[in-house]
Amino acid sequence: MNAASNLNAGHEPTELTDLEHFRPFFDRNYPGLVRGLALMLGNSSDAEEVAQETFVRVLERWERVRAMDSPEGYLYAVGRNIVRKQRTRNRLIPFTGEHRSHDAEAGLIVKLDVLMAMESLEPKYRDTLVLHDWFGLTAEECGGILRISPGAVRVRLHRGRSRLRFRLGGEYDH
Repeated sequence: MNAASNLNAGHEPTELTDLEHFRPFFDRNYPGLVRGLALMLGNSSDAEEVAQETFVRVLERWERVRAMDSPEGYLYAVGRNIVRKQRTRNRLIPFTGEHRSHDAEAGLIVKLDVLMAMESLEPKYRDTLVLHDWFGLTAEECGGILRISPGAVRVRLHRGRSRLRFRLGGEYDH
């Protein structure tokens, strides 16, 4: 069963047209969400699970979400909140470096040293970097998701990039 069919299990949208609008949104955003979550979490299997849970929650509120100025921003916020709650509950296994550097299923090719450097960052820096540098959100959008000011986002970006550069020997270019 693929991720798209998992979304429909037990959750029926109110109208067929809701699903017709949701499907392209899902197809467009699922791969990038999984890759971004994998950067936050350190592995793609946890990222797949969180992405599926994220899309289920978005589908449950799809009528309201699709009318938003940035449904993608809401999607990323939901995914990040799930990650944050799971980190708080210690339900996610910390990244150990024991994974394949090429994950064909997620279409994710990453260097082990970059993943390890990302994992070594405090979550507030890692999440800010993923939202801004990976998902391409503005400082204002990141601030809304993280519940901090755009100025605080820029400070986190600067500090996170500096720490990442240091850990990678000066080789991080966003």
